Amino acid sequence: MHRVFAVREGSRNLEWLAASQAENLAAQGRLACPLDGTVYGVALNSRRHLERLGAALEQAPYVKPPVAPVLYVKPVNTFNRSGGVVELPAGVEALEANATLAVVFERDLAKTAPGAVAAAIRGYAIAIDVCIPHDNLHRPAITARCRDGFLPVGPWIAPVADPDAVEIVTQVNGAEAARWSLADLKRPVFALVAEISQFMTFAAGDTLLVGLNPDPAFVRAGDVVRASAEGLGELDVTFKGEGQ
Repeated sequence: MHRVFAVREGSRNLEWLAASQAENLAAQGRLACPLDGTVYGVALNSRRHLERLGAALEQAPYVKPPVAPVLYVKPVNTFNRSGGVVELPAGVEALEANATLAVVFERDLAKTAPGAVAAAIRGYAIAIDVCIPHDNLHRPAITARCRDGFLPVGPWIAPVADPDAVEIVTQVNGAEAARWSLADLKRPVFALVAEISQFMTFAAGDTLLVGLNPDPAFVRAGDVVRASAEGLGELDVTFKGEGQ
């Protein structure tokens, strides 16, 4: 599997890196999914989403808002690539396509302070966390999130000067469908990683999806989705019906 990984920021010229990766894309069409570890996602890490839910989080079965990051896993069967295809399950008319930032770790990370997180990060990528729409808040449904191909990532992994300033734009069939700034995160990227590392070790190669836009794009069979962010390229995915 061919992968392009970003070198640590400042160790090489980033313009050269971007040109090199673009050349690889042109020569090979599209890179394979650039992940090879465990992928963890974080739900309820949007300030706007938490404000919108309001008192609903204090009702049964939740009783109170979460006090720790709400995690879920996207297993290897979900991995997909830029230029790939996502299949809608039979009987499902629309899927939620939530573009987010993927943090890829270069080495093991445990019980780390926010100021030390950057040194363990290989780079960042765009990810589209695909799921069947559902209402489960504290425990995102496995059957809704863990279908084959439900995590396109790419087109590459690259450095980002300030991950909390990243803005991700999602287009569906060429028209803007969602826009999300990571300034909306309840827990900023380094603080989020540090908090999770207090009870769980990130292994080299693992990936963390930092949160979900409360206003994602919704897609149907035949739709073409492009998620983009400055410096991270464009992640293109086509959605089709089962068996098409």
